[in-house]
Amino acid sequence: MLSICIPHYNFPNPQLFASLLAQCQSAGLAFEILIADDGSENNKKRYLSDLNNQYFRIFLLEHNHGRSFTRNFLAEKAMFPTLLFLDGDAEIISDDFIKIYLTAKQADIVTGGRIYGATPTSKDYLLHWRYGTQIEQNANAQFQSNNFIIKKDLFKTVKFDENIKTYGYEDVLFGLEAQKQGFKIQQINNPVKHLQLKTNQQFLDDTDEALQTLAKLIYNQGEFKLATEVRLSAKYCWLKNRGVTPFFNIGTHLILASLRKALLKNPESPLWILALYKLYRFHALAESYKE
Repeated sequence: MLSICIPHYNFPNPQLFASLLAQCQSAGLAFEILIADDGSENNKKRYLSDLNNQYFRIFLLEHNHGRSFTRNFLAEKAMFPTLLFLDGDAEIISDDFIKIYLTAKQADIVTGGRIYGATPTSKDYLLHWRYGTQIEQNANAQFQSNNFIIKKDLFKTVKFDENIKTYGYEDVLFGLEAQKQGFKIQQINNPVKHLQLKTNQQFLDDTDEALQTLAKLIYNQGEFKLATEVRLSAKYCWLKNRGVTPFFNIGTHLILASLRKALLKNPESPLWILALYKLYRFHALAESYKE
């Protein structure tokens, strides 16, 4: 018995729901597919009304509540003891996607991973795609929230932190809390394809917001375990312990503006420029909490 839980926001993706329906029916499962739209524009969610058969349960949230709230909401509404969470911008690329999860050696939490598609035809989306293909899909992250399966009773003891209203790092915090409670996380080769690419501008804006979230969690809310578990903040702490970070105060805003301009002008720039941009941005945020 399986409840498939999908947060949905401004990205029409009927093929995802059709693929899941076909695979679950083929497997002879007792299942349901829950979709919670988190305040999408009307023209981006109207098609959900077509999913009016017995297998789908659609929830239209009036306002945008964020990813933590929406995932917790779906888990609360789910009827079955096993939950499969997928992001709404995923594509199922294996005909055995559901079967692989059902036959996997079950740890407490099993994650399937993600991949990215072919090079985008427009350079406007190149920065996100390059980061996704070269960094994100190859990262050895213990937990990724875009594609994972978990027992409902276990999920209820961890949950996503609804205090995180902004973009980023709620998944890292979830994974750390699960490990703290002694739950085992297993990674298997059962990826979905990430479909929704952001423009270069949107990607950098979201990067800024995620770094703001990370800095707030560490320096304002006392989530110090994130400082060593997130690669960026761990590197920053390493540099700080060696007395290097004061040098970041020299021309910080000018350097940030120059790095951002370089990335937008040429999204094929080496990704170390993006890494340096993130390091300087995080330093500026960390310093702001001293004031």
